[in-house]
Amino acid sequence: MVDFLPALIAAASLTVAAAESLPDTRIEALPRRAALPSDTPAKIALGRLLFFDPILSATRDVACATCHHPQHGWADGRATPLGVGALGIGPKRVLVKGAGVAAMTRNTPTVLNTAFNGIESGKPHDPAQADAEPEINAMLAARQGELEALHAAMAELEAGLRGPWRP
Repeated sequence: MVDFLPALIAAASLTVAAAESLPDTRIEALPRRAALPSDTPAKIALGRLLFFDPILSATRDVACATCHHPQHGWADGRATPLGVGALGIGPKRVLVKGAGVAAMTRNTPTVLNTAFNGIESGKPHDPAQADAEPEINAMLAARQGELEALHAAMAELEAGLRGPWRP
């Protein structure tokens, strides 16, 4: 038994050292809001419009909501998603013949709570510091003219909604 004592003490000290270097994995409640201070009703409306509009897709025939639909828990309800080259929504979505696009190899994750990605327990959340996807930023920069036209259309729509029929 005495022969094992030094090995046991060494193993215990290694376990304590390893435990001290592990990251904090406690789970805490999410903040009540992920909104930025610069968010306005017009920006929120534009975001909703773009989420359901296929204009941002490469082929302009698939919206974010095609694969992240509210009726399916902000996912698509399929084991493997069918992006470009398919028709329909959710489990009823099917590949179009001759589309030449294979089903993806993993399911579509929900977009619920993605505004909170990157939050670390015990640290204050600052949505202004959240990193945006570089691909999204590049795509938005490439389509700046389209986005400006959408902003103008939203302003025109809002102006029209301020008519005498609106309380």
